[in-house]
Order: sequence, then C-alpha cells, then structure tokens
Amino acid sequence: MKAIVLLLALASAAFADEYTPVDWLEVTEDPVVGITTDDGERKVRVGFYALTGGAGCLAGGFTISDARYSIRTSKWQMRQGEDSAWSDVLGTEHTNSGVCGLTSDMPLPPGEYRVVAEVEVDGVMGKYASRNSIFADEYTPVDWLEVTEDSVVGITTEDGERKVRVGFYALTGGAGCLAGGFTISDARYSIRTSKWQMRQGEDSAWSDVLGTEHTNSGVCGLTSDMPLPPGEYRVVAEVEVDGAMGKYASRSSIVIAGALGTAVEAVTWGALKARTTR
Repeated sequence: MKAIVLLLALASAAFADEYTPVDWLEVTEDPVVGITTDDGERKVRVGFYALTGGAGCLAGGFTISDARYSIRTSKWQMRQGEDSAWSDVLGTEHTNSGVCGLTSDMPLPPGEYRVVAEVEVDGVMGKYASRNSIFADEYTPVDWLEVTEDSVVGITTEDGERKVRVGFYALTGGAGCLAGGFTISDARYSIRTSKWQMRQGEDSAWSDVLGTEHTNSGVCGLTSDMPLPPGEYRVVAEVEVDGAMGKYASRSSIVIAGALGTAVEAVTWGALKARTTR
C-alpha cells in the first residue's frame, strides 16, 4: 500500500472546471461516509478511507434544507498543485447512485484530493464538488507512534497496547532518544531515521523542523533551545517492520497556539479545529 498521510485544505479555483464547489459535500479524515449535522446544517461527509482500510458508501436519496438530493454518479479527483488541473482517480467512479470513500489498496500518489458527483436536486441535475479537499504525502499515520506533552521518550504499554511515545521536550528542556529495536504485537520494529515536522494550519503542507533529523536508528524528543514557532507538530520515521521498510507518522500531533508553555495541546489526527494564534 502506498504510504500516505493526510491533511485538510480548502480547494482552490485556479482552474475552472465543470463542477460547482459546495459546502454540503465534504471530504474528511474521519472514518465515516454518511449524512451528518453540524451546527444545524446537514451535509454529506465522505471519509478518506486509505487511513483505516476498507471503504464505505452512501446510496439512495436524502434531504437538506427541504430539498431532495439523489447522487447519480460520483468519483474522486486529484491534482499535483494549484497550478494544475483536476484529474480522475482511476477505479473510484461509481455509477450506481452513490458516493464512496477510498480503499486502502488504491495507489495514491502525493497530491490534493476531492470528491465530485452528479446530483439531482429537486429534479434538476447538476455537477458538484466538495469545497474542501485533502492532501496526501508519503507517511502513513499510525497509533503505535505517538507524540505527547509528557517528558518521556520510550516504549509504553496502555490498555495492553505497546507504543512508542515521543515527548515534546521543548516544554521541559533537554532531549531524550529511543534507539535500537523493539517488538509490538510479535512484530519486530527498527527505526532507521526520524524527524519532526510542522505546519502552520490545515491549509498548509508539512515541512521538516531543521535540526531534528536523526539518521542513526532512533527517534528523539525536541530540545528547549530550538526556535519553535506556533503551529502543529508531528514526528515521522522510516521504520523497518519484520524486514519491510515503511514511512510512518504519529497519528497524534502537538499544537503550539501561542508562547511556549502557555498554549500547548496534544490532539488526535483529524480532530484539529480552527484555533486563534496568539
């Protein structure tokens, strides 16, 4: 499976196309395909299921604001950047009156993804696209690699589940590292390289934090003397699992919303909401 990590961003209209962007059709990192209500507003949410494996679909008609909607066809599209046009993702078109998430076995290169659909609204056909989109890169988010506010770097066991916890040491000063191999669920793990990454918001890409890359088979926390601007932080690593190399990212992340030590919060992947940077 192509390793990917996902993040939400607003779709850009750099290229005009045949689909009208709408708010009632939304792509999400959450494992859901269905009708949801947010602040009293009903919408169709379509999960980017490459994160969790398996795909779900929504079929049949539904009602939003007293209007009757029927999805006739749908598909996913991707583009390499705002200066490129959208293209269809092969194998994602559904012509049987429904919309579906993506499956984990689809080859998904890095890029920006959205869902589009032909929909009949109160008897009138139209072509619509999710106004938001999702970006993919080469790292797969996993639960066994976790960032935390605690001053710890090592293997922990929680509810019988072993995981690698990497402390956000900028809070407490000093840095710790985990080197060597370890075992989780009878599989042998060896971290080959690791680094921290950050982004300024959901509409920006992840970038490496300078000075945090480790190529000597380990993963480390951050030190208190690193200049860390407000943003969202995660740790990524190249890991050999039972002899097979892969690229992985912590599913959890740390948000610095203000000065260090005053507004730091651990958040789960996909649950990050808009925050005001002080």
